[in-house]
Amino acid sequence: MVKKVLIVTYGGGHSKLMLPVIRELMTNKELEIIILALTTSVNDYKYLGLKLYGYKDFFFSEEALVYGKELVTSLENVMDLDESIIYLGQNFKELVDRFGLKKAKELYKKAGRQVFDPIDSMGEILDQVKPDVVVITDSPRSERAIGFSAKIRKIPILMLIGLFPFRGINWLSNNSISDKVCVFSKEIRQILIDAGRNENSVIVTGNPTFDEFIRERDRLKVANSNTNESSSFKILWASQIEPEYCFDIDKQGNPNLPVLIENELIRLCSLHSNWELIARNHPNEVARIYPRGVYVSKPSEPLIDVLNKVDCVVTTASAVGLQGAILGVKLITVDCSILTAYTPYSEVGLSIGVQNISDLESALIHVADELNGQDSIYEINNSAELISKEIVSLI
Repeated sequence: MVKKVLIVTYGGGHSKLMLPVIRELMTNKELEIIILALTTSVNDYKYLGLKLYGYKDFFFSEEALVYGKELVTSLENVMDLDESIIYLGQNFKELVDRFGLKKAKELYKKAGRQVFDPIDSMGEILDQVKPDVVVITDSPRSERAIGFSAKIRKIPILMLIGLFPFRGINWLSNNSISDKVCVFSKEIRQILIDAGRNENSVIVTGNPTFDEFIRERDRLKVANSNTNESSSFKILWASQIEPEYCFDIDKQGNPNLPVLIENELIRLCSLHSNWELIARNHPNEVARIYPRGVYVSKPSEPLIDVLNKVDCVVTTASAVGLQGAILGVKLITVDCSILTAYTPYSEVGLSIGVQNISDLESALIHVADELNGQDSIYEINNSAELISKEIVSLI
C-alpha cells in the first residue's frame, strides 16, 4: 500500500535543505510525495514533476481574502499574488480568532509575519491530506505549526535542522514537536539533548545540501595540487540581509551592517596590495555596485567554484561560511550581527569571531599569515539517503 509523505517547507535555505531528500524519496515507488511549497520554495521544486500545494489550495474564506488583500499591499516582489493574499489572510485570521482584531493588529504591526503561528490552519490541511508521516525543517511558522498539529493527531513527524538550533531552542528541544530530529553534527545533537530532547530522537545525518561539497572535495584537492599557487590573499565576503527586528528574541538589528562590513573590507583591500575581495550577495539582497577591483560573484555562479578560489570567508551568519569550512577554508564572522544569536559559529569553534568591524583587519592578517587552510569539519556524503531512511522508518 502506497504511503503518503507530506513535506512542508519555506523557501531559501529551508527548501534547498529538503530538495535532495525529496529526490531520494521519489526513488521509492511505495511513497506518494505531497509538498506544501511555501513562498519561494516553488522555484526550487517546480522542476521535480510533482504537484505543489500552497495555502490557496486549502483556504478560501471571505474573511481571509479581506485581510490578505489589505496586508499584501505592503509586500515587495510578490511572486504569486493569489497565494500571498491567502497566506497572509489565513494566518492573520488565525491571529484574530486567537487574540481578537485589536491585539492581532498590534502584534502584526510590531513584528509582521514573524508573529504567525497557524496551528489550527495546519491542522485543517492535515485533516484533508491525511499523511502517514510529516517532514519539516526548523522554520518557526507554518512548519513549526504543522509539527504541533501532527503530534496532536498522532501523525509521525521528522524534522531537519540544517545548521544550529539556537533560534528556536525552546520548541526544537521540545519532545512533543517531532518524533525524530536529524542534525548536522554530534555537537548539535548534544546541544539538543542538553536542552531536553530525548537522546534516542536526535540522529546525526549531516546536511543534504553539503553532500555535493564532500563528493567534490577530493577532486578539488587533486585539481589544486596541479595548479600554481597565487600569491594573493583572496577574501570572500558572503553577505546577507540583516533584519531590523527579530521577534523571537525581541532585539533590534542594524540593516546597514552588511554595507558597513563590505565598505571596511573594500578599504582594507585597497591598503593591502596582495589582498583581493570577492563579494557574493544573498539572493534576496538588492544588487549593489562595487568599485573596480572587487570581483562580484553572482548567485548563478556555483558556490563550490567560488570557495575553491578563496583563502578566507567573512560573513555574519551565512551558511556559505560553514560550506567553506567544510572545504577547509578559514572563516571569520562579524559577531555584532543580530543573526549571531541564531548562528554562533565562533561560539562553537567554527570561526574566528570579531565583535567590532574595526577588528576585521587584525583577524584577516592572522588568517593570511597561516594560509594552510584547516582540516575539514565534516565527512558525511550521503545525508539525503540517511534522512530518507529515517523518514521511512516512521511509517
